[in-house]
Amino acid sequence: MADKPSRALVVYGDGFAPLVRPSHAHIHSLASLASCGFLSVRSPPPSATEEDRSIHELALLLDAHDSEATISERFMGLKACMFTASPGVASFARKLGFSVSRIDDLINCDATEELLRLLGFEGGEVLEKSEFDMVFLHVGSGEKKINIGWIDALVGGVIGVAQPQSRVASRLHLSLILSYGDIPEEKENVSAGLVSRGRGNSDLCLLRPRQSYTMRGGKLLDDIRHHHPMLIAQWQDAVTRRDTAKQFLFREFEEHGGNLAMLAYRFLHEVAFKLWKAPKYGA
Repeated sequence: MADKPSRALVVYGDGFAPLVRPSHAHIHSLASLASCGFLSVRSPPPSATEEDRSIHELALLLDAHDSEATISERFMGLKACMFTASPGVASFARKLGFSVSRIDDLINCDATEELLRLLGFEGGEVLEKSEFDMVFLHVGSGEKKINIGWIDALVGGVIGVAQPQSRVASRLHLSLILSYGDIPEEKENVSAGLVSRGRGNSDLCLLRPRQSYTMRGGKLLDDIRHHHPMLIAQWQDAVTRRDTAKQFLFREFEEHGGNLAMLAYRFLHEVAFKLWKAPKYGA
């Protein structure tokens, strides 16, 4: 636990998980520093459009499906900003109390410098006050101006500023989340499965405990997607645990990640705890 509240930068790439290649060195470098794992998601309604799906999964990350309260009301005055190119996401974020900016504003400037400035990090120093406690960057894989290479460069820029044992690294909590986006029906059971659903047919299988990522408040959720979870790497120098994952890939997280799977809605609660805006989740 840090002796001062952290400030959070969240980079969420909707649909970018399949696009990561060995050449994206900065993304893999973050995985080697971070605590890595999975966020399980609930399936959207069958009639959902692509925008509906995108907002549905974002709402899971922000635990906003069943709450009309703003993020500030829910998390002790938390000040949050979101960058996005999606009008639907922008409207949704405003309803949740986010200050919303166009992601295009980051194209023609030093994105790393601007995002860190909003969090009160300037010139390698930590300012006493910041404009925001959390900056959330929402990027869709269908956007023309921002691609996986841009995200890789941004991650590299942030890591470059937040060198271990630096003042920035001690206060910056960085989360990189990459999802699979829309999953074609024919790929649902091909790869990236959280469980092997066809393994074992004996009655002993009935005695296996329910995985925690399928339950909320002691109740089983029947719409959990057991494949293609969100991939997440979280890092704050000397605060987050470090596992043995070396690459930002599903199989690498499955074999060497430290967090396995948890419900996506827990994400924001865990981050808010690091910002001193919420009690430890489950406490």
